[in-house]
Amino acid sequence: MTDIASRCEGCVFAELENEQQIGCSLGRADKLGIADIENNFYNLSRFCVTYRPKAWLEDLQLSESLDTKKTVMLEVQPRVGFFVYFEKSLDDLKRVVEDIKNQEIKARYIVVINSYVEYNNEIQEILESNFDFNETEHHIVQLIEEPKNRAMVIDESFKHAKNGWVYFCHASESIDRDLIQKINKRVNVDLKKLVFVHPYDDNYNGLMFQASLFKFLNGNSTKVFQDSSTVKGSFVDKVKEAAKKSDKETFITWSKFNES
Repeated sequence: MTDIASRCEGCVFAELENEQQIGCSLGRADKLGIADIENNFYNLSRFCVTYRPKAWLEDLQLSESLDTKKTVMLEVQPRVGFFVYFEKSLDDLKRVVEDIKNQEIKARYIVVINSYVEYNNEIQEILESNFDFNETEHHIVQLIEEPKNRAMVIDESFKHAKNGWVYFCHASESIDRDLIQKINKRVNVDLKKLVFVHPYDDNYNGLMFQASLFKFLNGNSTKVFQDSSTVKGSFVDKVKEAAKKSDKETFITWSKFNES
C-alpha cells in the first residue's frame, strides 16, 4: 500500500523560528518522517491527520481553543465498530456488550449477527439499555439460516460499517476493554500503521481491519477490477496475498499489535 505524503506549511501546530519551521508542537513530524524542507517547511513522508489550518482555530468553541492539542487529538480518535456473532446465549451477549460499553473511547457502532429470530426482542433490549444510539449505533443483522461459510456473516453485516476499523468476534469471546485506546495509541501517538490484524483462531475471532480495505477487496466475494481481472478467495486470503507486497507493519498479528 502506498503512503500519501503531506506538508506542514500553513499548519497551526508547525513550530517556527525566524519563519523557519523547527518542529511540530504535537511531536509528529519526526515520527512521520521528514522527507525534505521546502520553502522553510517540512515535507513529510506520510500523511498527517492532524494538519489544521488557521481557519480551524476560528471555528473552535472557547473551551476547545484553550487546549488545541487536546482538541485535535479528540477529533482524530479512532472510529471502531464491532460485529458480534450471537450464539444463542444472552448471558454471553450481555458480557461482550459490557466489554464494548466499557471502552474508554466509545465504540462507533455495534452489529449483532443473529440466526435465531425468537431472540431479536431480547437482543434489542440489551443494545438499547447499554448504548445511546447517537453515540454508538446498534443494529441486528437477521440471518435466514446459518451460512456454510462463516466469513460471509461479515459481508452481511458490512452494510452497517462506517469509516474506521471493524472488529469481529463471537459473543462467547471476550474483548479487551482497552482495545480502542490501544488502537488510538498505536495510530495517533506512536504513529504506526494499522490496516489489518489477523484473527486469533479459525473462527475469525479477533479479525480487525480497516473498512476501506474490506470494501476495496469486496470482502469475501470475488473482486473484479476495471481491467476485468479478478481475485477470488476469502477476505483473509486476499489480505495474505497483498501482505507479500507490503511492509511488515501493514498486516500484523495480535502479538505484534500488543507489543505497542
